Amino acid sequence: MSDSSIQKWLLAEHQHRNQTTLELRSVFDQHRQRVMHLLKRVAREKAGRLCVLGAGNCNDLQLDELLIAFELIVLVDIDQAAVKSAVAHSIPETQRDRIHVADSTDVSGVFEYLQAIDKNDLHTIQTSHLLHLLSRQQHIPMAPFDCIASTCLLSELIDSVFLAMGGNHPALASVILALRRQHLRTMVQSLCAGGFGLVIFDFISSQTLPELMCIDESILNSVLVNAINEKNFFTGLNPFAVQAELQTHPDFLGLVTDVRLHSPWRWDLGHKQFAVSTISFRRSLT
Repeated sequence: MSDSSIQKWLLAEHQHRNQTTLELRSVFDQHRQRVMHLLKRVAREKAGRLCVLGAGNCNDLQLDELLIAFELIVLVDIDQAAVKSAVAHSIPETQRDRIHVADSTDVSGVFEYLQAIDKNDLHTIQTSHLLHLLSRQQHIPMAPFDCIASTCLLSELIDSVFLAMGGNHPALASVILALRRQHLRTMVQSLCAGGFGLVIFDFISSQTLPELMCIDESILNSVLVNAINEKNFFTGLNPFAVQAELQTHPDFLGLVTDVRLHSPWRWDLGHKQFAVSTISFRRSLT
C-alpha cells in the first residue's frame, strides 16, 4: 500500500460506504420520505437556496422534487464523485442548471489530521491541536443559504473521529462534543437571516437495541427515550443534548430561535435499523 493511500484511508472509507449503498436506493424509501417531508415543509416558508451537507449518493433525497421546491440546490460531500454520479443518474442534463455539486469538501476541517494519526501510537495525538482545529470557523461553498440540511452527516463525522482515535482514547468524548458544536456552528453561520437548519442524524442502532427491529411504531418514541435514559445511544448524539446545546450554549444565544425536536423514525437497512432524529432551528432575523 502506498503512502498516499495510507494518508487517505479515511476518505477511502467514506467512498467505500457510498459504494456499498449505491444500489440500495429502494431500501431508503421510507427514510427518504421523512427527509423530503421536512424539506418541503421548510420550502413552503422559505423556498430559496438549499444546501445539503453529506449528500453522498443522494439516497436521502428526491432531487427532482427539490428542484420544484427550491430555487437553487447545492450538494456538499467529501466524496464529490458520488454526488456527481447521483445527479447524473436522476436529473436530465438540461435540468441541472439549478443544481450545484460542490468540490469535495471536508466541513469539519480535521480529516487531514485524523488521517495522519498513527493507529499504532495513539499517544501521539495532539488533542489540543485537534480541539483548536475544531474551534475554527468552517466555510460552506456558496453560503449563505435559506435552508441547510445535514443529512446523517453528523454521525458520520463522529464515527470518523472514533475510527481515527479508537474507542478508548481519554480525549475521545471531548473531541466528539467539540466536533458536534462546530458542525452546528457551521450550519448556523452559513444561514441567512431567518434561514432554517435541519440536523438529521441516526443515534441508536439495532445492534445495541435489538427490539428496534420489531417494535410497533406507536411505542417507538417511548422505547427510544428509555434507551437514551440508559445511555444507549451513539456518543455525542443524544437528541435532547443536541437540542439543549442549540438552546443554551453561548455560541448560539441570540443567533438561533425555534429549536424543535421532531418525532423520531426508523431507518430500515434490512439487516439492521437505525433510529433517526431531527432537530430544526431558525437563524434569528437580527
